[in-house]
Amino acid sequence: MAVPVRYRSIPAALHIPVSNVRLRQHSTRKAGDLLQTLTAAAGVRPRTGLDRPVESGSHAPQPEESRQAIAVIEQGRIPQAGAVDRSRLRAVQEKQRALLAEIIAKVNDLFSGDVTDQDKLPYVNNVLLGKLLESETLIQQAASNSQGQFASSPDLNSELTNAIISALDAHTVLSSQALDSESVRRGLLDVLLGPGRLWKRLREQAASKSAGSA
Repeated sequence: MAVPVRYRSIPAALHIPVSNVRLRQHSTRKAGDLLQTLTAAAGVRPRTGLDRPVESGSHAPQPEESRQAIAVIEQGRIPQAGAVDRSRLRAVQEKQRALLAEIIAKVNDLFSGDVTDQDKLPYVNNVLLGKLLESETLIQQAASNSQGQFASSPDLNSELTNAIISALDAHTVLSSQALDSESVRRGLLDVLLGPGRLWKRLREQAASKSAGSA
């Protein structure tokens, strides 16, 4: 004769309604992708999860992420998520909206021709910034100098020129204009040192390297 199996009931205090923890899969992905976009471009590292593997320039947002960020500026939308995530996204969104709007406004005055914000923002905020963030020379100088001292470094110009040349094949129009005009290059440095937060992010790179070698 089979012995009936008795199951212990879950205490009411430990019971969590499924509706409180279930998020639709597409909403979760949407919120997560946008949070990574906004936090990466703003230089704020997410609290949890692993960084998405990217190609060269991994410390700046990728082109698709920049396009999403532009959509955020234009539409002011916040994806559906939990109350805590919505609050955090809103704070990051407001900060990032101001930074990206400033970058776009400054870059619009630098380049001419048939190029859009979707061309210019990734070029400056991803390609050029990403390459400069990989420079060991700039990382060391940012870690050892104030922002004002760093901004006067002659290595900034040479590293920027190298970044522009390396992006020439993929971004011919924008890189050509930058190489042909010293004023455009000066303007790019102003953007990168200002809303691009180059000095601060290089210092974060240096601190991360020091922590990793400790």
